[in-house]
Amino acid sequence: MSLLIAILSTQGGLPAWGAESVADPLRERCEAGEADGCHALGRHLLYTRSAEMDLSGGVAALEKGCELGAQDSCVDRGWVYTSGLMGSIELDKGVALWTTACDAGAPTGCLALGRAIGGGWGDLARDDARGMTLVTTACEGGLIAGCAHLGSLYQRGLGAEADIPKAFELYKKACDGEYGDACASLSLMHETGLGTAPDAEEAARLITRSVELGSNQGLALQIAHRVEQQAELPADIAKALKRGCDGGSGSATSCGTLGWLYIHGVQTRKDPTYGKALVQRACSSLPGSKGYWHSGEMNSALACRWMGELYETGTAVGKKNRREAKRYYKQACELGDPVACQHI
Repeated sequence: MSLLIAILSTQGGLPAWGAESVADPLRERCEAGEADGCHALGRHLLYTRSAEMDLSGGVAALEKGCELGAQDSCVDRGWVYTSGLMGSIELDKGVALWTTACDAGAPTGCLALGRAIGGGWGDLARDDARGMTLVTTACEGGLIAGCAHLGSLYQRGLGAEADIPKAFELYKKACDGEYGDACASLSLMHETGLGTAPDAEEAARLITRSVELGSNQGLALQIAHRVEQQAELPADIAKALKRGCDGGSGSATSCGTLGWLYIHGVQTRKDPTYGKALVQRACSSLPGSKGYWHSGEMNSALACRWMGELYETGTAVGKKNRREAKRYYKQACELGDPVACQHI
């Protein structure tokens, strides 16, 4: 569940409890045998923050959509298996569904499979080259998220030699296609001058755009910048972050950003020790630690960069430790954060 959804739900941006049903018309379409209707129903029941949330009903709808031939429904059912949303993590079942969907021509299936194989999730043998091939197939199949992830692979040199201009091109394509995380990544490249001339104004514009598009990564960057500038934050942002940190697909972003607020005492008590523990938890929350989600590794990268900054300044860690700072910066850099790369 995205952090932006959590925030909107506290600010009247989503239907209130007891509002007119969204599920009923989707349920009618699904019962009529419309595969896409079942897929839409499943996603709504799983991810809504209204009274209509129904995890078991959502899974059942995804399964029916998959049986009716909606490959994206099969892919989402795979994510449920691998996320632990229903209690257990069953990576093998998710991979089987993604493989079938990818073979059937579904770009979402190829992206999911490419991430799993390229990341060496669970007992899968890590294969960067095959992972990149699958992600490339997803991008060439028109999946903007696939292009964004492909940009990350080129930036980090996973599956092929690092190619920063290619990464920049792919991030821009995905951002122009309204994929928020790509706008956030592109913002970091403009901020640091990676693959382009440094441009603080364009970096700020892209962060704002990423937040508008619902990017957890962009929101975390925006909050961090506002904290540094002592600028006003959205009301109740800390409460929304706490809900996200307690569970969900945005947990790494939510925990890390909440920790940053505790460190600085923004909308929370000032508690650097507790804040540092949250940031460290987020840095450690790589794919697979609590299930495998849609969200990318950049969530953890930002938290690792923040850990580096804490050790660099001696904040919440007792005293300055350049060696530890460099270790965390290196980890963040390897996960794709160009700002961290400049501190190694």
